[in-house]
Amino acid sequence: MMEYAIDPDITVAHTLPGRFYSDAGTFRLMRERVFARTWQWIGDLADVASPCTLSPRDLLPGSLDEPLLLSRDEGGDLRCLSNVCTHRGNILVKAACAARQIRCGYHSRRFDLAGRMTFMPEFGDAKDFPSPADHLPRVAFREWAGLGFASLSPALDFADFFGDARAACESLPVERMHPDPARSRDYEVRAHWALYVENYLEGFHIPFVHAGLNAVVDYGNYETRLHPYSNVQLARAKDGAPAAQYWWIFPNLMLNFYDWGLSVNLVQPLDIDRTRVLFRSFVWDASKLETGAGAALDRVEAEDEAVVQAVQRGVRSRLLISSPGRIPNPVPFSESYDHARSPSPTIMKLATLALSAALAFPVMSLAQIADPAYGKNVADWRAKVEKSLRADNGWLTLAGRYVLKPGENTFGNGPGNDIVFPKGVGSPGMGSVFVENGRVTVKMVEGLKMRKDGIDYTTRDMGTSAENRDWVSVGRVAFHFIERDGKFIMRLADNDSEVRRSFRARVWYDINDRYRVSARFVPYEPGRKIAIVNVLDETSDEPVAGYVEFELDGRAYRLDALDDEGGLFIIFSDGTAGDTTYKPGRFLFVEEKPEPGKRFLLDLNRAYNPPCAFSEFTTCPLPPKQNKLQVRIEAGEKYPPLKS
Repeated sequence: MMEYAIDPDITVAHTLPGRFYSDAGTFRLMRERVFARTWQWIGDLADVASPCTLSPRDLLPGSLDEPLLLSRDEGGDLRCLSNVCTHRGNILVKAACAARQIRCGYHSRRFDLAGRMTFMPEFGDAKDFPSPADHLPRVAFREWAGLGFASLSPALDFADFFGDARAACESLPVERMHPDPARSRDYEVRAHWALYVENYLEGFHIPFVHAGLNAVVDYGNYETRLHPYSNVQLARAKDGAPAAQYWWIFPNLMLNFYDWGLSVNLVQPLDIDRTRVLFRSFVWDASKLETGAGAALDRVEAEDEAVVQAVQRGVRSRLLISSPGRIPNPVPFSESYDHARSPSPTIMKLATLALSAALAFPVMSLAQIADPAYGKNVADWRAKVEKSLRADNGWLTLAGRYVLKPGENTFGNGPGNDIVFPKGVGSPGMGSVFVENGRVTVKMVEGLKMRKDGIDYTTRDMGTSAENRDWVSVGRVAFHFIERDGKFIMRLADNDSEVRRSFRARVWYDINDRYRVSARFVPYEPGRKIAIVNVLDETSDEPVAGYVEFELDGRAYRLDALDDEGGLFIIFSDGTAGDTTYKPGRFLFVEEKPEPGKRFLLDLNRAYNPPCAFSEFTTCPLPPKQNKLQVRIEAGEKYPPLKS
């Protein structure tokens, strides 16, 4: 896959190079990273308006091709489910119908209208059956104005994409609109899908390509407004009255509101140079169908297709060089644009959004996640640990670790101190730490104060236990104290550290159902301990709760697990260590200790790096010998993390 750069300053940015539209790698990448992670229109909901109804849908045919099933149960709740039987993969429902249950025609596996498996012939002796994997996966679904939208693994909430359009259209009579099949069309365009969208996003071509449309709209008063994941072009008639709202919802949906109703255009990428565009009409005032900007849509489409197909041929040219947009006056992205003067910001917006989504969104591939709700749960957890890592006094801010001697320990960045902070961190002489009779007391020099929970102190006794560690701050500098084997250690944080400022993101393997494994917890006898060595080669005996056993690819494995606040704490390494994951090992936390002997789901997608992967000023425990696996566990966090 080629790399592309979009300058955030649109006054110097260029359009995408022609090779973008023939780059097969980027085209394939967008399928999973963009289309599978955004909200796709799946049609109107008229055929599932009544309780106990089913309607099959195909999610983005020709690209995602995911079979979905809309199911409205007896209570009126509408769900979007997988339309694939969890037994052998048969398509369950082939046409809209009324039903009390969902029944597979292959082996008669049955599900209720919520997708729960209720019956399977000749499976009476099957073990661990039914399991959650036997139910139909539920797909993220939203409805608006009688239209349905689904996403396999939404990167953002529905409101992030559609909120601005919904708010702007509140005054329109969308509740009165009804489908008009006679006005619906499917067009096949011999061009890259992004070229079709780019053409839609700029009105600069209207006077040159659409003579009929130009005759009814005031091109000099044509306006575009940009939103984070959508934009709207506002066309006015010659008399100044509103003529049309052309909404684009990232990445491939157009909602065109006219006096007569709504024309929905769904862009379906079929191949790198072949695109299908669905036109679906929803009418609320039939008397205005052939008037104004909403008239002769077939002709306008034919004109657009002709120019887009010509551009598709042109972008293959070896002589084409990407050019800057025609913007005489620099204006910020957040402002509206007059298309007559600035045609290219919308194209730049598409390029920026499409590429950032394709290349930066964390990937959650459909092939690896059977349950999108589970995928979102793991993604939310990963976002939480990312936020924790970036927090004030977090691992990225650590700037020093100092073992204290008994008595007085002066500190600051001056060379004469007992504890010398890094250059630029703090001031030359900041105060003293006194270690006496198992207590740690900090006394600041005159004129300096330390702050804790909004209260200033000149002298303070400091907590040192794991349950009572006090972070105190002096400007951007913060410190606390820990006790290890009778020694007291001062840990320093610089909340403006270069490490923190340059850090981009943790890096993870794709979330993969294969690594959410069925496991069994086997407890050891009470009081048992194992030796744990840390990165400083210090050994401590830690209470071990038992071991967790599981299988991968038909082979059995086990990991010793430490007791940890009602849960299990596992330190392990595997065959990826030193290759794609952190060489010393990784951590895995089971929040609630499983019942002895009973099966539970061990989620290796939540394996994460220890603090030592981010800071040299930590003392992480290493995996015991029995927890060093040879199998490659390609799940959880990778190493190294992304840095700018």
